[in-house]
Amino acid sequence: MDLDKLKQANQIYESLAEKTIDEALNQLNTYDHLDIEVLNLVKSLIHNSHQPSIYFEQKVSQHYQTPLSQTWQKGDQIGGYELLALIGQGGMSLVFKAMRVNSETQKPVAIKLFNLAHQSPELKARFQAEQSMLAELSHPNVIEFHHGENTDQGESFIVMELIDGGLPIDEYVSKHALNTKQIVALVIQATEALQYAHNHLIIHRDIKPSNIMIDGNGHLKVLDFGIAKLINPKNEGLTESQAKNTLMALTPSFASPEQIKAERIDVTSDVYSLAAVLVYLLTDQLPFPSNRMLNACVDDEHHVRKLLKTEVQDQDLRHILMQALQPDRNARYSNMFAFNEDLNAWLAQKPVSASKDSWWYRLNRFAVRRTALFSTSLLLCATIVIAVIALSIQNQSIKLEADKANAVKQFMLDSFSVTDPNVSQGVDLSTKDLLRSAANKIMIDDGMDPAIKLELYVALALANGRLGYYPEAIDLLNDALIIQPQNEQATALLAQYLFSAGEIKTVNELLTQTQEDNFDTKSQAAAVKRVRANVLAQAGDYESALIHFDALGPLTTSDIDTIKNQSLLAEIHYLKGESVRSVEIIQSLKRAFPLPATDVLNLKLNSDLVQYYDRVGNFSAAMALTQENIQAYRKILGEDHPDLGIAYNALSAFQWLDGQLDEALISAETSKEIFRKRYGDSSEGLSQAHGNAGAVYYYQEKYELAIDELAQAAGILQGIFGPDHPETMNAKANLATILNATGNPEKALPILQHMYKVESKTLGKNHRSTLYTQQSLALTLAKMGQYDQATAHAKTCVELIKENFTKELNFINHAHSVLGRVYFMAGNHQLAIEQNLIHINGWTEGDENNFARSLQLIAASNQALQQFVQAAEFYKKWTNHLAKTYGETDVKYLQGMLQWAEQSQSMNQRDQAHQLLSLVAHTLKENDLNFPEIQSKLLELSR
Repeated sequence: MDLDKLKQANQIYESLAEKTIDEALNQLNTYDHLDIEVLNLVKSLIHNSHQPSIYFEQKVSQHYQTPLSQTWQKGDQIGGYELLALIGQGGMSLVFKAMRVNSETQKPVAIKLFNLAHQSPELKARFQAEQSMLAELSHPNVIEFHHGENTDQGESFIVMELIDGGLPIDEYVSKHALNTKQIVALVIQATEALQYAHNHLIIHRDIKPSNIMIDGNGHLKVLDFGIAKLINPKNEGLTESQAKNTLMALTPSFASPEQIKAERIDVTSDVYSLAAVLVYLLTDQLPFPSNRMLNACVDDEHHVRKLLKTEVQDQDLRHILMQALQPDRNARYSNMFAFNEDLNAWLAQKPVSASKDSWWYRLNRFAVRRTALFSTSLLLCATIVIAVIALSIQNQSIKLEADKANAVKQFMLDSFSVTDPNVSQGVDLSTKDLLRSAANKIMIDDGMDPAIKLELYVALALANGRLGYYPEAIDLLNDALIIQPQNEQATALLAQYLFSAGEIKTVNELLTQTQEDNFDTKSQAAAVKRVRANVLAQAGDYESALIHFDALGPLTTSDIDTIKNQSLLAEIHYLKGESVRSVEIIQSLKRAFPLPATDVLNLKLNSDLVQYYDRVGNFSAAMALTQENIQAYRKILGEDHPDLGIAYNALSAFQWLDGQLDEALISAETSKEIFRKRYGDSSEGLSQAHGNAGAVYYYQEKYELAIDELAQAAGILQGIFGPDHPETMNAKANLATILNATGNPEKALPILQHMYKVESKTLGKNHRSTLYTQQSLALTLAKMGQYDQATAHAKTCVELIKENFTKELNFINHAHSVLGRVYFMAGNHQLAIEQNLIHINGWTEGDENNFARSLQLIAASNQALQQFVQAAEFYKKWTNHLAKTYGETDVKYLQGMLQWAEQSQSMNQRDQAHQLLSLVAHTLKENDLNFPEIQSKLLELSR
């Protein structure tokens, strides 16, 4: 064979490697003058069953060395590691055994170096994004990823666990002559690893024998996620074209049809590929025709069906494999867990879902599992008789269930008969009234069958809970658990509603008594485990929360479960102060699982995303999503539903945060109207609407109106909950904040002192709410000139928060910022600088305004200490942050620039002041901005 032609074929193939198959073949057909032998070689590379580089090396390795293997040799160093020995090589990469330089105690690792010839800037960006995601994987059957890097010189590599003495699964099966059951048991380990990855939104998409290793102890590891993708196909800014399946990014013998055809992939693509590997291991033959890439997989199903019929004797196992290998992804197992379930069932000789269900099939499976019972025809007949009796009992059970259903139906008709105008006589009863009426009927009916009563209690609790009537739902579930203390559905719902109602102490007591791992129903066990993880995360124990999150994998049976689990993961990251990650997770979910706009679960995801956008300061996105929610609520709930009022309250808050004060006031008034129509002059939603209106009036400098609105908000909640309830306290805290901001600290002080006294007694001095109140108290005392008391309170807060909230860095940093503000007001500028520096150096995300204020105070403190260079440095950082947060045409940024200019004049930095004033004037003119106060101040400073 001509070596030059081989080289030319390989070069052409590499030029096509990042194209889809159709694109590659179309381009290949344009090479009119290409030698026919070279053309055939390229086509052979395209549809060859192995990676092209391996095929090429088999042909010319003795004559030709790839540039990658010439670049890296034993003894080279990269990223602080020394390469010890080459242990693997492919078309895109080399794998070395390596050791950390100057570290004899650390275990050796594997380092995978990627071929620079295949790395576009987009691929490098994807590499970095995906390696950071893969580093979070921690599963006994997934190779451990340490980290991935792009060096300054442009090399890309990943550091991962080294499997010494391991073998690819096909070599291991051959060496140890494993039987069918042993092979299936090995592959089950791979299903568990891949299900775990799917739960973390990662699809492997290159499953093949060489990527499934067995170590010396027979333990399986899935490796080489090098071309793995996030379930969201457009994640990390990749375009659709960049997310396609390229020639190099798949192995034809094991790739799914949708990969071959460059279509969208999902978790079922990994199911397909793993099933193909299992066929290969069982038959020692490749599962599909060698020309499947060129023939668009049209012969795949016929080929594999014929192979299985010849080589796999067990009918159930054939059915499992055929379902997993369906060309239509909708006909496959919906996820890796379902595939795992059937393989485990087959191994245990139980019925499998892939086989047609019938009483004879199930009886046959029973007989196979218990062959001793069927050793004689006499026992066989006896067993059949027993089976007939069992079926008779089952029929009786079905009749009982039907009777119960009829009883439930009649009860519901009786309970809701009040909706009949002849019964209600013109009285408009709310849903809550109807539910309460139904609950009362259950309670007074002593003759009702306990099983029916239990079912009704749970059904009514679910209805109340879905409408947000948590106290009523909790009471009903407690009644249900009196009838049947171990009822799994009632327990799971009770845990969820207690958590939603904020009854953390009670939910902790319930969780202590509950062992969800022993539940028979996976969905109920998952619901309890999600609550458990959320409670732990709320308490700051993120590590334990993530352990429980990982345990949800085996309990995941549907896409809905996946959505709920990932929503929980987003919440954990949010509580950890990693809201950017939370936004990414929810956005990925919404793309991977598109739901109708009016779907309740979609609205829940939107609501969560609004919260995360708020935390990262993306108020415009939060506001847009809230408006989307409002449209959905109107469509499915009407114009006066409380949820619509809640959405308008959220919109109002984002509008005043975004400076849209008139619009915010309209939204607040709309919310007031909705809640007054539904509940009169007393409801939590109405109180929140008053609070939003108060904030708007404050920013409009209508201080009397602001104080009046906030006083009404506090008064409503006091009437509902009493004077010392946390909700009432929170409203009073808002009122105190406005009183402070409007120069009335003497009016705010008694409110805060009372709150601090009550919360210290009822919640304890270490409680989050108490500490927030103490911080407000410290700032109020400082404004009144009582600096010693203010400093004592602020310092105590820092100590208590560091002691009791060690993992909540944002909370700790905020405490330092409060102490810094107190020191600043007291004129202790050196200590003020120290505390505010701690805040900004430890800050990751959260209140952008608070971060900006710390920068401003550091600048002002340096100015007070005559340290003008440092002052100018931090004034610049402050205004840069305002520009980043609000934009260079926002009034807040322009006010900041003018304040810096004014302070520059006082520090005799005339040139600096002139530049700043010129920049503000230019911004106003170029953007045709009309800010009278800004223009007036600009004129004053320019004189």
